Amino acid sequence: TNGNLILCSNGFNIFDSVGNYIDDGDTIVPVSYYNHYGGWSSYSQSSIFLPMDSNQYYFITPANSEGNLCFSFHNDVMLYSVIDMNANGGAGKVVKRMIPFATNGQFRKTQMMACRHSNGKDWWLLKQAGDSNRIHKFLFTKVRVYNMGFQQFDAPVWGNWDITGQSCFSADGKKYASNTHGSSTGKIFLADFDRCYGIFSNPKEII
Repeated sequence: TNGNLILCSNGFNIFDSVGNYIDDGDTIVPVSYYNHYGGWSSYSQSSIFLPMDSNQYYFITPANSEGNLCFSFHNDVMLYSVIDMNANGGAGKVVKRMIPFATNGQFRKTQMMACRHSNGKDWWLLKQAGDSNRIHKFLFTKVRVYNMGFQQFDAPVWGNWDITGQSCFSADGKKYASNTHGSSTGKIFLADFDRCYGIFSNPKEII
Protein backbone atom coordinates (compact mmCIF):
# COMPACT_ATOMS: atom_id res chain seq x y z
CA THR A 1 0.00 0.00 0.00
CA ASN A 2 2.80 2.42 0.88
CA GLY A 3 5.19 1.23 -1.82
CA ASN A 4 7.53 -0.58 0.56
CA LEU A 5 9.23 -3.78 -0.59
CA ILE A 6 7.78 -6.85 1.14
CA LEU A 7 8.99 -9.87 -0.86
CA CYS A 8 11.28 -10.57 -3.79
CA SER A 9 12.39 -13.59 -5.78
CA ASN A 10 14.94 -14.79 -8.30
CA GLY A 11 12.32 -17.18 -9.67
CA PHE A 12 13.47 -20.20 -7.67
CA ASN A 13 13.60 -18.83 -4.10
CA ILE A 14 11.60 -16.35 -2.04
CA PHE A 15 13.32 -13.62 -0.03
CA ASP A 16 12.26 -10.92 2.40
CA SER A 17 12.77 -7.22 1.85
CA VAL A 18 16.49 -7.36 2.73
CA GLY A 19 17.33 -10.46 0.72
CA ASN A 20 17.12 -13.22 3.33
CA TYR A 21 15.24 -16.44 2.66
CA ILE A 22 11.82 -16.40 4.26
CA ASP A 23 10.90 -19.48 6.28
CA ASP A 24 10.63 -22.47 3.88
CA GLY A 25 11.19 -20.16 0.91
CA ASP A 26 14.26 -21.85 -0.61
CA THR A 27 14.14 -24.21 -3.63
CA ILE A 28 10.54 -23.44 -4.51
CA VAL A 29 10.70 -25.38 -7.83
CA PRO A 30 11.54 -29.08 -8.46
CA VAL A 31 15.11 -29.90 -7.43
CA SER A 32 16.18 -31.13 -10.88
CA TYR A 33 14.95 -27.88 -12.44
CA TYR A 34 16.59 -25.84 -9.68
CA ASN A 35 19.95 -27.56 -10.10
CA HIS A 36 19.92 -27.39 -13.90
CA TYR A 37 19.67 -23.59 -13.81
CA GLY A 38 22.02 -23.11 -10.86
CA GLY A 39 19.35 -22.03 -8.39
CA TRP A 40 17.97 -18.95 -10.12
CA SER A 41 16.07 -17.90 -13.25
CA SER A 42 17.47 -15.50 -15.84
CA TYR A 43 14.15 -15.36 -17.73
CA SER A 44 11.80 -12.40 -17.58
CA GLN A 45 8.35 -12.92 -16.08
CA SER A 46 9.27 -16.39 -14.83
CA SER A 47 7.58 -15.81 -11.45
CA ILE A 48 5.01 -13.47 -9.92
CA PHE A 49 3.54 -12.58 -6.52
CA LEU A 50 -0.22 -12.05 -6.15
CA PRO A 51 -1.37 -10.34 -2.93
CA MET A 52 -4.59 -11.60 -1.33
CA ASP A 53 -6.61 -10.63 1.74
CA SER A 54 -5.32 -11.27 5.28
CA ASN A 55 -1.71 -10.51 4.36
CA GLN A 56 -1.27 -13.66 2.28
CA TYR A 57 0.40 -13.99 -1.12
CA TYR A 58 0.44 -16.47 -3.94
CA PHE A 59 3.81 -17.10 -5.57
CA ILE A 60 3.55 -18.61 -9.07
CA THR A 61 6.22 -20.08 -11.30
CA PRO A 62 6.29 -22.35 -14.37
CA ALA A 63 8.79 -25.21 -14.26
CA ASN A 64 9.70 -28.63 -15.54
CA SER A 65 8.21 -31.32 -13.33
CA GLU A 66 10.52 -33.70 -11.51
CA GLY A 67 11.57 -36.37 -14.00
CA ASN A 68 11.04 -34.16 -17.04
CA LEU A 69 14.63 -33.40 -18.04
CA CYS A 70 13.87 -31.79 -21.39
CA PHE A 71 14.94 -28.37 -20.17
CA SER A 72 15.48 -26.97 -23.66
CA PHE A 73 11.78 -27.36 -24.44
CA HIS A 74 8.74 -25.67 -22.93
CA ASN A 75 7.85 -25.96 -19.24
CA ASP A 76 5.25 -28.64 -18.52
CA VAL A 77 3.87 -27.56 -15.13
CA MET A 78 2.60 -24.43 -13.36
CA LEU A 79 3.14 -24.26 -9.60
CA TYR A 80 1.91 -22.04 -6.81
CA SER A 81 3.00 -21.58 -3.23
CA VAL A 82 1.24 -19.62 -0.49
CA ILE A 83 3.03 -17.16 1.78
CA ASP A 84 1.57 -16.02 5.12
CA MET A 85 3.16 -12.73 6.12
CA ASN A 86 1.49 -12.89 9.54
CA ALA A 87 3.70 -15.84 10.51
CA ASN A 88 6.95 -15.54 12.47
CA GLY A 89 6.05 -12.17 13.93
CA GLY A 90 5.54 -10.64 10.50
CA ALA A 91 8.68 -12.14 8.93
CA GLY A 92 6.54 -14.49 6.84
CA LYS A 93 6.48 -18.19 6.05
CA VAL A 94 5.67 -20.35 3.04
CA VAL A 95 2.69 -22.35 4.31
CA LYS A 96 1.98 -24.25 1.06
CA ARG A 97 4.74 -25.26 -1.34
CA MET A 98 4.83 -26.07 -5.04
CA ILE A 99 1.17 -26.97 -5.61
CA PRO A 100 0.61 -27.87 -9.29
CA PHE A 101 -2.40 -26.15 -10.82
CA ALA A 102 -1.69 -27.02 -14.47
CA THR A 103 0.18 -30.12 -15.63
CA ASN A 104 1.21 -31.86 -18.85
CA GLY A 105 1.28 -28.50 -20.60
CA GLN A 106 3.60 -26.64 -22.95
CA PHE A 107 4.18 -23.31 -21.23
CA ARG A 108 6.70 -20.75 -22.39
CA LYS A 109 9.51 -19.87 -19.99
CA THR A 110 8.60 -16.17 -20.20
CA GLN A 111 5.41 -14.19 -20.82
CA MET A 112 3.32 -14.46 -17.65
CA MET A 113 1.27 -11.57 -16.30
CA ALA A 114 -1.70 -10.91 -14.01
CA CYS A 115 -4.37 -8.28 -13.48
CA ARG A 116 -7.08 -7.78 -10.90
CA HIS A 117 -10.49 -9.30 -11.46
CA SER A 118 -13.20 -6.65 -11.74
CA ASN A 119 -14.30 -7.55 -8.19
CA GLY A 120 -11.08 -6.00 -6.88
CA LYS A 121 -10.13 -9.09 -4.86
CA ASP A 122 -9.25 -11.96 -7.18
CA TRP A 123 -6.63 -12.17 -9.92
CA TRP A 124 -6.51 -13.26 -13.54
CA LEU A 125 -3.21 -14.93 -14.38
CA LEU A 126 -2.37 -15.29 -18.07
CA LYS A 127 0.35 -17.59 -19.39
CA GLN A 128 1.55 -17.83 -22.96
CA ALA A 129 1.96 -21.38 -24.21
CA GLY A 130 3.95 -23.33 -26.74
CA ASP A 131 4.86 -22.16 -30.20
CA SER A 132 1.35 -20.91 -31.03
CA ASN A 133 -0.53 -17.88 -29.76
CA ARG A 134 -2.42 -19.83 -27.11
CA ILE A 135 -3.06 -17.98 -23.86
CA HIS A 136 -3.96 -19.99 -20.76
CA LYS A 137 -6.20 -18.27 -18.21
CA PHE A 138 -6.32 -18.97 -14.47
CA LEU A 139 -8.43 -17.35 -11.80
CA PHE A 140 -6.82 -17.01 -8.36
CA THR A 141 -9.17 -16.51 -5.41
CA LYS A 142 -8.41 -16.64 -1.72
CA VAL A 143 -9.72 -20.19 -1.41
CA ARG A 144 -8.65 -21.89 -4.64
CA VAL A 145 -7.26 -21.65 -8.18
CA TYR A 146 -9.51 -22.19 -11.19
CA ASN A 147 -8.26 -23.29 -14.61
CA MET A 148 -10.37 -21.21 -16.97
CA GLY A 149 -9.09 -22.83 -20.17
CA PHE A 150 -7.44 -20.93 -22.97
CA GLN A 151 -8.02 -18.85 -26.06
CA GLN A 152 -6.00 -19.42 -29.21
CA PHE A 153 -5.41 -16.97 -32.02
CA ASP A 154 -4.14 -17.49 -35.56
CA ALA A 155 -1.40 -14.89 -35.33
CA PRO A 156 1.28 -14.24 -34.47
CA VAL A 157 2.89 -17.67 -34.26
CA TRP A 158 5.68 -17.21 -31.76
CA GLY A 159 7.94 -20.16 -32.62
CA ASN A 160 9.80 -22.57 -30.35
CA TRP A 161 12.31 -20.00 -29.06
CA ASP A 162 10.70 -19.28 -25.70
CA ILE A 163 13.32 -17.58 -23.52
CA THR A 164 12.54 -13.98 -24.53
CA GLY A 165 9.43 -11.85 -24.67
CA GLN A 166 7.11 -10.19 -22.20
CA SER A 167 3.40 -9.63 -21.65
CA CYS A 168 1.65 -6.67 -20.04
CA PHE A 169 -1.71 -5.13 -19.22
CA SER A 170 -2.76 -1.53 -19.51
CA ALA A 171 -3.19 0.24 -16.18
CA ASP A 172 -6.94 -0.39 -16.18
CA GLY A 173 -6.54 -4.06 -17.19
CA LYS A 174 -8.65 -3.64 -20.31
CA LYS A 175 -5.84 -4.13 -22.85
CA TYR A 176 -3.36 -7.00 -23.08
CA ALA A 177 -0.20 -7.04 -25.16
CA SER A 178 2.51 -9.64 -25.73
CA ASN A 179 5.69 -9.72 -27.78
CA THR A 180 8.47 -12.21 -28.35
CA HIS A 181 11.21 -13.38 -30.68
CA GLY A 182 11.53 -16.50 -32.79
CA SER A 183 9.71 -16.88 -36.07
CA SER A 184 7.64 -13.77 -35.24
CA THR A 185 10.47 -11.39 -34.38
CA GLY A 186 9.22 -7.84 -33.97
CA LYS A 187 5.52 -8.68 -33.84
CA ILE A 188 3.16 -7.74 -31.04
CA PHE A 189 -0.18 -9.26 -30.10
CA LEU A 190 -2.79 -6.82 -28.79
CA ALA A 191 -6.32 -7.57 -27.58
CA ASP A 192 -9.10 -6.26 -25.36
CA PHE A 193 -9.58 -8.11 -22.06
CA ASP A 194 -12.78 -8.46 -20.06
CA ARG A 195 -11.86 -8.40 -16.35
CA CYS A 196 -15.26 -9.80 -15.34
CA TYR A 197 -15.23 -12.96 -17.49
CA GLY A 198 -11.58 -13.28 -18.54
CA ILE A 199 -12.34 -13.17 -22.27
CA PHE A 200 -10.20 -11.68 -25.05
CA SER A 201 -11.75 -9.82 -27.97
CA ASN A 202 -10.67 -7.67 -30.93
CA PRO A 203 -7.28 -9.37 -31.44
CA LYS A 204 -4.69 -7.55 -33.54
CA GLU A 205 -1.23 -8.37 -34.81
CA ILE A 206 1.09 -5.36 -34.92
CA ILE A 207 4.16 -5.66 -37.12
